[in-house]
Amino acid sequence: FGESVLNDAVAIVLARTILAFNQPDAEVRLMPVLQAGGLFCFIFVGSLVTGAFAGAFAALLFKFLRLRMHHDKQVLEAALAFAFPWAAYYAAEALELSGIVAILFAGIVMATYARDNLSEQAVELTRDAFECLAIIAETFIFNYLGMAFFTFPIFDQLAWRFGLCALAACFVGRLHVFGGTAAVNAYRRRLHRGAHAGAAPPSRISYRHAFLVWFSGLRGGVAFAIAAASYNSGDFTDACSGGGGGEGAWA
Repeated sequence: FGESVLNDAVAIVLARTILAFNQPDAEVRLMPVLQAGGLFCFIFVGSLVTGAFAGAFAALLFKFLRLRMHHDKQVLEAALAFAFPWAAYYAAEALELSGIVAILFAGIVMATYARDNLSEQAVELTRDAFECLAIIAETFIFNYLGMAFFTFPIFDQLAWRFGLCALAACFVGRLHVFGGTAAVNAYRRRLHRGAHAGAAPPSRISYRHAFLVWFSGLRGGVAFAIAAASYNSGDFTDACSGGGGGEGAWA
């Protein structure tokens, strides 16, 4: 499980917490900020517990049902493997938590403990089905992201200054990649100098690799989904160009 998956889940929870301030009577003071931090922790931990509980329950169910002992139950095993993360998602949403975080940790727990209680055929079937759905979903998301650049209605009212500032912020926000890779290379050289004679030279992160890491972080599918959902639900109704209500862009 890559950290990017967890970053996406945290981003969704954080966005939901911040949007709580976007109310007519909301005031940004110390106490509301502390309450928002507490709400963020509550939503994240609650979603984590919900997902982990669903995953653990699935592992126990597979263990005691012993479906892997039956050669004609592979489809049932795969169906249950789909059902429990789905149930964790809807349970978390019903509790006003984060379904994404819940389904993430349900998958982590099930991959660790439930997989050993599945037959080999069910594991292969489940893996292939999840990979197929992942490819379809990713293809749809990034096709939609590309088409939205030209078709999304926000661009009808977009202030060019706002667009340039947002684009510059995206580039500046990724500059830490080059500083981080330089620090890693320096640390590896320092370890190599302190190593015994004849030690192999340390591997170095090249500029090309650093640029690839920098560019790969500009996908933004989850960020775009959060912005699109906020726009469609009317979370932001004020112009963000600094002008009056009829000018500029809507956030």
